[in-house]
Amino acid sequence: MSLALPGFFRTLGLTLEDIASDSLYSFGGNPSNMLDNLGAVCAAGDPIKTYTNEGTGIGNFNQANSAKRPIVSAVGGDGKATLNFDGVDDFLESPAISLASGYTMIVKGTCPITDKSSPISSWVSPYRITLRAEASGAWHIRQTNANIHTTSTTRTEKVRAVFSHDPATGKIYGIIDGESFNVDEVTDISTGAANAKVKLGGYTPTYQSDLDILSFAAVYTTPLPPVEHQKIYNALIAND
Repeated sequence: MSLALPGFFRTLGLTLEDIASDSLYSFGGNPSNMLDNLGAVCAAGDPIKTYTNEGTGIGNFNQANSAKRPIVSAVGGDGKATLNFDGVDDFLESPAISLASGYTMIVKGTCPITDKSSPISSWVSPYRITLRAEASGAWHIRQTNANIHTTSTTRTEKVRAVFSHDPATGKIYGIIDGESFNVDEVTDISTGAANAKVKLGGYTPTYQSDLDILSFAAVYTTPLPPVEHQKIYNALIAND
């Protein structure tokens, strides 16, 4: 379980590196953590099998199926690399974790304004939580069946999101593209939440991936309060 809450311990100058190290599982774009099928560091254009976790959890993000591995980009001026997804079935997934006490998910990347599926999602048997991009331009939290944005002008290809589920209140809430939301869950997802896997990208056979490029993602196994969401969101959009 991730114990550190980033804003409580780092009230000023919160960075993505802070968030990554405080979280349970995180993808921070560190090129040396991107490993190929042989365990060697990926070069630009290589498919990635494993991303070495930068958080406190045991295990890493992986993709055992060679046909479903995203591609590593060239290292940018910030010293980071991104992952490029094919929009069909590429994804990485975390080890199984428990979300029975709730969660917070964080993502930064790009996705086209099309009706496919999720920049980041959690699998909670037998329920799914999916952040989904609608063709209308709305953001959609699938588990709640609630549109977060309602007009096409509110969405761009950039994805900057932090959101939490709190089983105690039955709420899913957060910030997506600068807009705050707070909606009711449809089903209490704390039931059977011991076998959740965070999937970055798409997953089959039900949904494809809307995610084109991933530059950052993290998950906490606790719901963070709105004040922490804002600090994290500010870090996501810094140097955008």
